[in-house]
Amino acid sequence: HSGRMAAAMTRGAQSKGVNCYIKHVGINEQETDRPGLTTYVDEQTMREVYFRSYEYAVKEGKATGVMTAMCRIGSLPAQSNYAMMNTMIRGEWGFKGAANSDKSGADNGAANYSQRGGCDFPLGTYGGKNSVYGEWDAVNNKVLDDTLPDKPVDDIQWYAVRTSAMRMLWVAAN
Repeated sequence: HSGRMAAAMTRGAQSKGVNCYIKHVGINEQETDRPGLTTYVDEQTMREVYFRSYEYAVKEGKATGVMTAMCRIGSLPAQSNYAMMNTMIRGEWGFKGAANSDKSGADNGAANYSQRGGCDFPLGTYGGKNSVYGEWDAVNNKVLDDTLPDKPVDDIQWYAVRTSAMRMLWVAAN
């Protein structure tokens, strides 16, 4: 069973001080054109076929990190999918670690949606109007959008950034 193998490998690596990021959480159906892939699938199939191995790696292997897939699940980019990232992985499975997007994952949606959706930081980007450049700077990379003088940064955005920082510090400390 791939889930039990993933859990055993995760436990083994982490027993040597390695932080394990399991990947690609989401529906990584193909290698060609992954950033543009949109997959439509029902929840039962996702849980029984696609997410079962990841569940074992998180619950039994105590993985400290996850990397999301580049694709979209329905209309939502995987890294912005609140139901997947927060309700299922963090809530139901008890995941406490940090989550990052795959290369170009932050291009599938604005960085602030990824942050609110449960993705703590982008791995990198290919470029484009929604790209995150340089250091992971919440204001300059539009995670916290204070560009309009009459639109202050809201509490939800600050909460998302603080929560991500807390998760990344937890991984470093544990």
